[in-house]
Amino acid sequence: MRVWGKLKDGEGRVNESLILPIEAKKTIEIEDFAPIIYELCIKLDLARPVILNKHINEMKRFRRTVFKQADFIEDFYFETFEIEIIND
Repeated sequence: MRVWGKLKDGEGRVNESLILPIEAKKTIEIEDFAPIIYELCIKLDLARPVILNKHINEMKRFRRTVFKQADFIEDFYFETFEIEIIND
């Protein structure tokens, strides 16, 4: 399995993206989700977002979630940070 992190601007264009391999699991819990998000943030040179239950629930149901500017405490210069799980 892989995780695709995308930074999009206000017009929906992908400015930067990164794909990380992850261990395949049937369910995603906060213990699994947070380290993946933080690794993506380090590699994309982003501040860490606040991970809410909304994000975890979206990952469990849709295998995708979106972080917006309000989810970051520090300055975030993109419209969204999107994360999607891709099956191999």
